[in-house]
Amino acid sequence: MDSRPLGPIPLPAAARPDDCRPWDGDRARRWTGALPSPLLTVPVRFRVLLPLVLFCVIVASLLAVLGSLPPLPAALLGLLPVLLAARPEAVRFTAPALVVAVGVSTSTLSWPLLTGAALFAVALVAAAGPRLAARAGQREAALAAAGGVTAALPAPAVPVKRGRFLAVVGTLTVLAGGGLLLVAPYGDLPEDRDSAAVLGFLVVGLGLTVLGSGYLGRRRSVALRAHPAPVLGVLVREGRHGDTDVFAADDTDALRPLFRVALTEAYDEESHADDEDDEEGAGDDGGRREDEDGLDLLVPAPLREAVLYGAPWDGAEIVVVSAAVDAEDTDAPPVVLWSSGPVRPRSEPAVRAGLLAMERDAGLRKAQEARSRAAAERTATGQAPVRGWRAGWRDRSLVAVATVVGLYLFADGGPLWRYGCGTAVGVGCALLLPRLAAWRITADDDGLWVSGLRGPRFVGWDDARVALDEDGDLVVGSAQSSFPGWTLPATRGRSRSPERDARRADRTARTAAELTALIDHPGLRPSAPSTARERGRPLWPLALAAAVLWTAALVLLP
Repeated sequence: MDSRPLGPIPLPAAARPDDCRPWDGDRARRWTGALPSPLLTVPVRFRVLLPLVLFCVIVASLLAVLGSLPPLPAALLGLLPVLLAARPEAVRFTAPALVVAVGVSTSTLSWPLLTGAALFAVALVAAAGPRLAARAGQREAALAAAGGVTAALPAPAVPVKRGRFLAVVGTLTVLAGGGLLLVAPYGDLPEDRDSAAVLGFLVVGLGLTVLGSGYLGRRRSVALRAHPAPVLGVLVREGRHGDTDVFAADDTDALRPLFRVALTEAYDEESHADDEDDEEGAGDDGGRREDEDGLDLLVPAPLREAVLYGAPWDGAEIVVVSAAVDAEDTDAPPVVLWSSGPVRPRSEPAVRAGLLAMERDAGLRKAQEARSRAAAERTATGQAPVRGWRAGWRDRSLVAVATVVGLYLFADGGPLWRYGCGTAVGVGCALLLPRLAAWRITADDDGLWVSGLRGPRFVGWDDARVALDEDGDLVVGSAQSSFPGWTLPATRGRSRSPERDARRADRTARTAAELTALIDHPGLRPSAPSTARERGRPLWPLALAAAVLWTAALVLLP
């Protein structure tokens, strides 16, 4: 039974600065009104950026190999869309560099290609301009909402850690790209040399982007500490992706998040080390996670009152002082959270999509509970059988199409592109595609069994957590720290109609609804144990076979 409070978890009055105004009503609507067009607001998540980067790498390589575009302009063309999504500030400098690089190559390029590259650069600058210009309006709206009330930031002695990790990752990425550029001239074929050079320039550009993100984040975090910051009363809630959604102070139903930001708890390294030593000697909890509420995928994380330090705008750094997650611990001190990523506003279409997804998931759960209860009544006199869910024709079709497309892309090119990049992609596909083509979930009297490379993994009914995340993926989690989690990507996109989604729900949505019904209602669960055959076999033989077939195809295809 859920013991969460009905309203937001209150923040102690001592943690709220004097005269701190709530960010609500017209003040919050003025801030959302200053956002740019939803078409210019791209969700910056790994799931979005990774396909975008891969697509840009392929397009840039094709432009260099087939379109006779020099490696540097081709790499800049591929890098600009990534910069527009992640760091629009850099587009203002990268787009002119593209024009200059193309202009230097005018003697070897055709006029249609020159015109297309110039128009592409101008279009991206035009797309980044409104997003950058809207930041001033967002900042002004936030300052007006604060009404001139400022306060010194909490935990001022905590060292600034923002940007450290990005500096290391960016440096390593730049070095990796530089290595590719050094070996590019030694390719056997011109296409091989061009592909390696394009990939090297792209990797260097991505590394510089990461370094620039770390530098901007650190500079803005340090600037936030320099003076007392404006303060606003808000509500916060942790999302399923680890980020935190910030809501207006009067949005107690959490219907319209204002923005999303990654937060990390502020602590002093020496005192934190002492706390860890104390926790290690405090005893063993049997491997069970302490914060079960925060890991419960069936119910959103609790809404908490908080104070926001700093004027939020797209790309800003902030500090949040929020109530502790555990509402029952009245003596728990407030939590000081520093931003570990930039503020990213939520557009209206993204908010509506989230609300529609919640309605769809609720409808699916109710329908499945009714079907499960009917099935339980029919088998009430006997033993309820083991239930199972497995990959269908849609999953296998998608895997087959992805494999054919991948072989087509890597079959044409030089040895470095075909055997170097093709082998690296093949290893990733061999680890991922068998999980999509042969996934299986089995429910028996003890709990759930989910497929894995080394064999089925078990999670008991008391610890099972099942839900659809914001992208429609099926997520199976556990309150036990020994279970790392299991995710199945959705095979169908979401529409704007919850009723249509309920009728056309894909296998992942139906499976999530059925598993949720079994977890919520113990009387619907199977009463029979499962056999090894019903649980499924390890997937590593299939992964090994996929790797061998992929390698053979790269070697034997003409």
